[in-house]
Amino acid sequence: MEKIKLGIFDIDGTNRIKEKIPREIIKGFNSLWESGVITTVATGRGYVRVREILGNFFPKIISQNTPIGVENGGRILNTNGDTNIHYFPLTEEEIRSSLLLMTEKNIKFIVYYPENVLQKPVLWTHSNDIASEVYPRYSYFSDIVVSSKSDIERKMKKDRPCMITIKPKSLSIFRNL
Repeated sequence: MEKIKLGIFDIDGTNRIKEKIPREIIKGFNSLWESGVITTVATGRGYVRVREILGNFFPKIISQNTPIGVENGGRILNTNGDTNIHYFPLTEEEIRSSLLLMTEKNIKFIVYYPENVLQKPVLWTHSNDIASEVYPRYSYFSDIVVSSKSDIERKMKKDRPCMITIKPKSLSIFRNL
């Protein structure tokens, strides 16, 4: 039986420094490939952000036909990002528990990634003002939704996310947990 060598790497803070991939990192990946090591990434980011961050270096870092771990391991995708190989959705109880924190006082917005890989991530907020503020930065890769907490809970149950990212207004909300 042939032994497969696999290198799995994070992106932010590991391979990407000050918004770019250093030349030494690319040389290192080339050296791994020449040694027969298959390489890929595992990250908390979604697939669209992985493609964006790696840019032209994507095929130099992720070996062809190699799965990619995204959304903190909640989803493992094929290299093209169009098929879930493994998907681990949050339960209704986990979604409900996450929403307990989400009040106008505490939360600026949340982002979640639906099970359907062809659907954009959803950025939810309770405020039109916050939606206007985040629109320029996030609208190109996510759908921005302004609604009640009960509406987003219903939508999340239908979309079956595997990860929820919470952007608090302040870190003080976590002090009393």
